[in-house]
Amino acid sequence: CQGNPYDTLIYMCCDGSLVSRPSGDLIVNQFCCESEIFVTTSQLCCDGSVITRPSQNHECCGDQIYDYITALCCDKQILVRETVREDCFCSGSEYDTLVHLCCNDVLVPRPSTVLLRNQYCCGGTIYDSSTQQCCQELVKAKASASSQCCGSEVFEPSLQTCVDDSVIVDGTTSNCGGVEYNRNTHICCKGSVSERPAHVPQAYHGCCDTQFISTETSICCNGAIQPKSNDEFRCCLTNSFDRTKEICCSGVLSTRYNQEYRCCAEVAFDRTYAKCKNG
Repeated sequence: CQGNPYDTLIYMCCDGSLVSRPSGDLIVNQFCCESEIFVTTSQLCCDGSVITRPSQNHECCGDQIYDYITALCCDKQILVRETVREDCFCSGSEYDTLVHLCCNDVLVPRPSTVLLRNQYCCGGTIYDSSTQQCCQELVKAKASASSQCCGSEVFEPSLQTCVDDSVIVDGTTSNCGGVEYNRNTHICCKGSVSERPAHVPQAYHGCCDTQFISTETSICCNGAIQPKSNDEFRCCLTNSFDRTKEICCSGVLSTRYNQEYRCCAEVAFDRTYAKCKNG
């Protein structure tokens, strides 16, 4: 992981960082959710956040979860399902979310052979998240439960390293933008070599474009290094924010007074008292 060997039965390499596997859960059900591990039988990875899954009827809708039996997810907005066959819209056309997915504004039939909870969009197609990976909008077969994307390819963090979207077999020395470097002491960030700070644990070493960052205290927001004080921080364009206190709507930050706040275009609203129309 980032050039360092590790025991795949004890750790996972998630987003370039070593994370201890949770005990008591089958390895086959453990996957990375950005820099965390989530267990598919009891959790969901929604927009890079791990959320407890109350039941197998619950799926992601943006960074929230919803029960697809009683609610709809339309354009990342959770709506109460008033009828069994209520529809959403995809490029102006009505569709039943239990029958189709809207992928890149195109209606795609859900495959009958894949569990509903494992169906996700990858570009303009649907893939099975239990056996496949979506890498830069290309569907790739998973070699194992620990497989991750490296550019448009799949790689095994225990056997390989991803450098500048290229898969290389693990070793001490590698090439970064034409320069040979030691991966134990340096890190390659988009063709630029930076020294690994000794005071920062290697599990928190990361990149923000061509710059080194400590993922413990910083977050990379569209190429801008921004501070973070806990794991609830996310990006809103080039700014960081605590998603428990604020909400980002089309690049505009607003105060999140409670967990019922949602977006309607650039405006944040409390869905307990209002609805979004044509937003």
